[in-house]
Amino acid sequence: MKVVWTVVSAPFFVILGLNIETLARAEGWDQFLMTASRDNLLSAFGFIWNPWVGLSALAVVAFTVGLWVDALLKALDSKKPTEEQICMQLGSAFLERSDILNDHLSRIHRLVGDAEQVSECMTLCIRARQLRISYPRIQERTPPDESLRTYQTFFSMVGPLLRDGHVSEAKLLAEQIGSELSRPRQPAGTPTN
Repeated sequence: MKVVWTVVSAPFFVILGLNIETLARAEGWDQFLMTASRDNLLSAFGFIWNPWVGLSALAVVAFTVGLWVDALLKALDSKKPTEEQICMQLGSAFLERSDILNDHLSRIHRLVGDAEQVSECMTLCIRARQLRISYPRIQERTPPDESLRTYQTFFSMVGPLLRDGHVSEAKLLAEQIGSELSRPRQPAGTPTN
């Protein structure tokens, strides 16, 4: 029904809109309409120049923008992973790297150099340091095989705890293991103090 009224009335308003000036000029209403509309417009929109209206409008706009920014920041914050989720991802990466190192160390002819494997392990340790998780500090002169075995032991012990979400237990274990594995090893046959 609304469609029918729109279709029927639209041409009437188009014709009226195109011919209203001609009709007003012919009847002498053009000056009357112009004077009346100008006075009414000035009185109707005169309140806009009041400073209180401008301040009120500014307050409403600022409040609306504040709500919009707050909603946007909440949406962005909800997408950010929590520290526990990041630790769980790190635990999975530890276990994956432990498996890779285990496979790498079992081969006699290695496809990828030990230095590259040590570099990958150090990258994971840097991620752990950012989450305040201790890791073994390996001396520069330590042979790559020994470094990789140390990292493999560390990753295989701490990784499952992190992956399962036991962050505080993993941090304690990492601190214990890290300090124990970081101690320089004495060559065989050397007396200990």
